[in-house]
Amino acid sequence: MVERSLNGKEFITCRSLLHETLPQFIKDSILSLAQKHLKAEKPITWNFNANLDFDDEEVKASGERLMLALLRSVRFSRTEVELCLSNALKLRFDLLIRPRQTIEAIFFKTVDHHDRKVLVSSLNKIGHGVPFLEALVKKIEHGEKESFSREAFHVVAEQVQREMYPDFEKKQLLHEYDLVLDLFSIDQALFPKGLSSVVVEEILLARRLDAAHSVVRKKAAQGKTTWSKEDIKDIFTFVLKAAPSEPVERERLAQPSVIFPKIIFPKEDDDLRVHRQNIERQPPGPYPSIFSFIDDRDQRNFVRKLFQKDEKAFNSFMDKVDCLSQWREAKQIIDWELEKRHLDPYCKEAVRLGDIVFAKYFSNGKYA
Repeated sequence: MVERSLNGKEFITCRSLLHETLPQFIKDSILSLAQKHLKAEKPITWNFNANLDFDDEEVKASGERLMLALLRSVRFSRTEVELCLSNALKLRFDLLIRPRQTIEAIFFKTVDHHDRKVLVSSLNKIGHGVPFLEALVKKIEHGEKESFSREAFHVVAEQVQREMYPDFEKKQLLHEYDLVLDLFSIDQALFPKGLSSVVVEEILLARRLDAAHSVVRKKAAQGKTTWSKEDIKDIFTFVLKAAPSEPVERERLAQPSVIFPKIIFPKEDDDLRVHRQNIERQPPGPYPSIFSFIDDRDQRNFVRKLFQKDEKAFNSFMDKVDCLSQWREAKQIIDWELEKRHLDPYCKEAVRLGDIVFAKYFSNGKYA
């Protein structure tokens, strides 16, 4: 794409790039880069103290045409074009594959609050044509909050995700499949017949469509490498529609082949294994403190590997989890914390933490 656009040149104008056959999201990125150039270099400075009527309609229209002409005439080097296209493609890929997680990572990486108007404006700039972002913007605009903390934004984003991707609904997902395939179709040599199992698994996992993800994972283990749109549709039309509808059975079906968490309790006769499908039958409290299950070695590992050696943050987080009365709520907070810290939920320390917290609600005070 870079070579086709530059045609051997070392420099090219914004105008020339906009005339190329490029996806709209890349052209938007090019325009954004040109605006940054103009803002930084200030090629024209207006003297508003001059004895002129700057509100005159002709002056305003001419000024807008001039700024547009300057914007389109901004020159980019080959390196800038390569970086701009690369970043645009990466962002588009992430927004289509993991929309909620990507947005949270971008907007709350360095700050904890955003003004609603600024948030909406920023989302509109990067999310044109991304269904999740468009639905998220509508939800924010129609809400009453004037600013969003990291946690408040997460709650709204989670709500949008649940509304868009109910467990056995495929309409929205199939539309996004087309968008991802369009992205790969920029280069026909990548995935000419469909999406790879790795990509499809990530799409389903990010939307918490666990039952469909389990089907794809099983088929991938059996050797299926590529998924067409019809293949995805068949999962929801034939496989999942025929699945048991009882709550416990659907919970079991939804789980990935890797069982998480699994706690083993010693008994006199044999071991009792408590799996996640038994969550529906969580025993009544009162429950012991999580801290009673954590030994010094576990605490050191959690602080070092999960909380970047911040013992205060670890203790504060565990205090918050320890106050909860339901495993499902505790698991959701753990997932959010791991995601916020960009940690692998299946790493040894994360699994161990999940095991220990799970034991609080199911161990009857005993944890092995």
